[in-house]
Amino acid sequence: MALTVRQINSTKPSTKILALNDGQGLELRIWPDGRRGWRLRYTRPNGKRNMISLGQYPEVSLAEAREKRADIRRLISQGTDPVEQKQKDKRQQQYAAQNTFEVLAMVLSSRRCALNSIWRISGQKPLFLIMPSVAFSSDALPTEIWSLMPFLLFINK
Repeated sequence: MALTVRQINSTKPSTKILALNDGQGLELRIWPDGRRGWRLRYTRPNGKRNMISLGQYPEVSLAEAREKRADIRRLISQGTDPVEQKQKDKRQQQYAAQNTFEVLAMVLSSRRCALNSIWRISGQKPLFLIMPSVAFSSDALPTEIWSLMPFLLFINK
């Protein structure tokens, strides 16, 4: 039987963790301290069972948890493990944040003190001040980026 908001709100915490099942692996866990969190049990494409957290109730409503369950089931039907996909997306975001012109220019300037004096003397703006959050592509080799940096570092005003 599917969960309702009334059932969720009326269930009180007990001395053990309670699990209210909504069906298709979705459950709401209620801890003794009163926390409530959505969990989804699923089978990975390789056949192993796994569980993923979908967020805390009431920040994630019943309808949103059901939508997330449908999205995850779509990923599984395509042969993708949702936990691995989530980790991959997180790594890509970290890579994009760490590989910008600003970060690279700061590293380069800390290694080459001569560039600091060039910045002060030449009157040119460093490129990372113009476009700081532009990320490098993941297929560019670090050596290629380093070799291009002296040419890309400064542009005319």
